[in-house]
Amino acid sequence: MSHSPSPMVARFVELFNQLGAGNLQLLDELYGADALFVDPLHCLEGLAAIKGYFATLYQRVDECRFELLDHTGRLGDEVLSWRMTLRHPRLGGGKAVVVEGCSWLKYDQQIRYHRDFFDVGAMLYEQLPLVGSVVRAIKRQVAA
Repeated sequence: MSHSPSPMVARFVELFNQLGAGNLQLLDELYGADALFVDPLHCLEGLAAIKGYFATLYQRVDECRFELLDHTGRLGDEVLSWRMTLRHPRLGGGKAVVVEGCSWLKYDQQIRYHRDFFDVGAMLYEQLPLVGSVVRAIKRQVAA
């Protein structure tokens, strides 16, 4: 990274490293009531829907940590790349799954638009029994 992250990016990473099932109210600090959240599996409109999604997601998560790798853009419209370490009892036998991705954030005082980009196969499908071996075999075939 060539320069320090903006206060919003720094707070975003800090908050997501604190987030868990018992403190979802932290999301109120980041997201506006009308925020839009998009990732490879979801498109959620509004803070209530975003909190509902994270409530379900964090019910059984053992660990979810983010490391900020880089960021670019201007205040109010930034992209950050990150490395996520996730441990969930139903993924990878409960072992840590590491996935790199990026988030595009548009904000004023709060985030209005948050879009995540990551390899959902590496994070999810490859970690499931049976399905994982099929996905890995397909990836090997395509790469050959």
